[in-house]
Amino acid sequence: MSFREKILLFVLAGVGTVAGFYISGVIDLVGSTTQIPYVLAGVILGGILFSLMSVTFMPRIKSSVAAGSLLGAILIVADAIYVSTLPLASGLVVALCSLASCALLLPVFPVVGGKPRLSSVIFMIFGSILILAASAGYYIQSGYSGLGTIVDANFGAGIIVILVLIFVPNVRRNKSGLTSTKVLTSSIVIFILFASVIAAPNQIHAQNVTPIKHVVEIMMENHSFDNVFGTYPGTPNPLGIEVPLNLLKGDDLPQLKAVPNGTFSTADPVEGYIAYHEDWNGGTMSGFLKGSGSVSMLYYTDSQLGEEWSLAEQYAIGDMYFASQLSETSPNRLYSLAGYSPVINDYGPPPFVPIQQSIFSELSHYGVSWGYYIENPSKGLGTLNYFYGINQYLNHVQSWGDFFTELSNGTLPDVSWMMPVDGGAKGYSQGPPLNVLQGELWLMYVIDQIEKSPEWNSTAIFVTYDEGGGFYDQVPPPTLSGVQLGERVPLIVISPYAKEDYVSNTVMTHTSILAFIDYNWGLPALNNLVSQSNLPVDMFDFNQNYEGGFLARPPIYFNGFPMPNSYVFSLSEFSNLTTLSYLFPMKPQIPFNQLPYSREGSSSESLGISSGVYTTKDSGYVPLYQSVYFVGLVYALLLGLCLIGLRVRKPKVDS
Repeated sequence: MSFREKILLFVLAGVGTVAGFYISGVIDLVGSTTQIPYVLAGVILGGILFSLMSVTFMPRIKSSVAAGSLLGAILIVADAIYVSTLPLASGLVVALCSLASCALLLPVFPVVGGKPRLSSVIFMIFGSILILAASAGYYIQSGYSGLGTIVDANFGAGIIVILVLIFVPNVRRNKSGLTSTKVLTSSIVIFILFASVIAAPNQIHAQNVTPIKHVVEIMMENHSFDNVFGTYPGTPNPLGIEVPLNLLKGDDLPQLKAVPNGTFSTADPVEGYIAYHEDWNGGTMSGFLKGSGSVSMLYYTDSQLGEEWSLAEQYAIGDMYFASQLSETSPNRLYSLAGYSPVINDYGPPPFVPIQQSIFSELSHYGVSWGYYIENPSKGLGTLNYFYGINQYLNHVQSWGDFFTELSNGTLPDVSWMMPVDGGAKGYSQGPPLNVLQGELWLMYVIDQIEKSPEWNSTAIFVTYDEGGGFYDQVPPPTLSGVQLGERVPLIVISPYAKEDYVSNTVMTHTSILAFIDYNWGLPALNNLVSQSNLPVDMFDFNQNYEGGFLARPPIYFNGFPMPNSYVFSLSEFSNLTTLSYLFPMKPQIPFNQLPYSREGSSSESLGISSGVYTTKDSGYVPLYQSVYFVGLVYALLLGLCLIGLRVRKPKVDS
């Protein structure tokens, strides 16, 4: 085997493996670094098996180009179908899917002229491993985005290398080898076969009617309900604060451990689609030690979260509010903005959410003003990068400073997303291993500023968490319209119309907040899932008539609470804080015995089909140059160039 043949084998095997990963969708399963060894094992095993098949078995089959391409296509299609319907993947399954994604190595055999050689196997294996490793490294450094572009870059580099090798001087051609007819026939066969591959399933599947004129959503990061409110409101409970369904009410719970006083952070549990499904364990909620590890069994108390516990006491919380998908941050944040997600884990874009399928488009269409606030938009849009066409709405994407300016001068939009992530934000989201105190102080500053503003009397603040982060929670998440919801996470509703010390048992998820926005402004449901999501209406009392005759509860002044002087601050200012237990419980704003409603309840009210839907489409978008269609065509071109650039002998058929 010549050096040129070895280089071509190396390049084609590597680029073929990267293309196989992209087409098969196997990368969707990799949500945690714990899966990396299984991926590498699958690639190495796949490189060995398919390399051996390419240089030994396949050359002995008549019409071997077609046979090899067809077998590779079948394996990739089968892999794509399996991945797209996979409810749970073990490390072994990830390894097997990784193995199958290497099937594009099969058509490589003509380069050795039908003679099995160990050197060709070695070059193919190393090519598949090294090029995949380099691509994966860049993909991770890019924030798990742009995979389609990375695949295209691989193809570009591969085509350049092959063209250079084809047209180097003094290259001899075997006159009895490749002919134009053979090239044309092979190209047609390859084109047809890869057309079947790219056809495989792709995962890259008004006027306000209530007193609420402003909705503000704040979504923190990665804590389950039991991790935050597991022992709320503690024992004893002299004020008789309503107790949600938490660890105090749980039966036969596993051994859990409180985060020690004076400690405000933990390590990060193992995260990802696979880990969370292992935690869930078919609904038994018994797999956390196996899936997310021992850190998952820790929970916080009022020592760390006394301010959030006080918010729960003064306003309303939901103890049956679930993440929208049993997976990580990206899909859950997309559900909260579009009512669906084209990704099942933290990867992409692509695929993108077309902006026309988002709440942003709906609000703009009906003249409801909105703003999306991150620390500094010039430092990156984060989640908004998933929205194809967001550029037309960039004037709505503003900084935290803009939020507080608009809040103080009375120009706050109807709907606002105030996000502790993206735009260069560091340390405020509470996502482990971050210090939860910094995020809590930031949250209290935002809420305090809203309560002191002229907008308070007409505002509802929804504080929630995107997903459970792998921390233990005892309640099995239900399904909604066939979608398996994720772990239970906290929801606090803060408003002059929010019921005091109220616990809602209404089953809700991130799309419930979208449903409330549509409900409050009399809009059609964003999509079918939003129309079927329960509304958080039981958490409000729009008919208040307490002693004193006020219609809206006045703001609460958090006197004595540690409070930063600005929305951007350093924790060094609060280095003397070792506990927040002294802040909780607060004196009730209205004595509990004077409340005209039960302090626990639920509702099954939703928008329903009668409201209509704004969009019936909820499918992700991938630009053509990043799509599997393009990848399939370019791989066919790459393979054709290899056939042209190599001496091809007519395969022998055993008699």
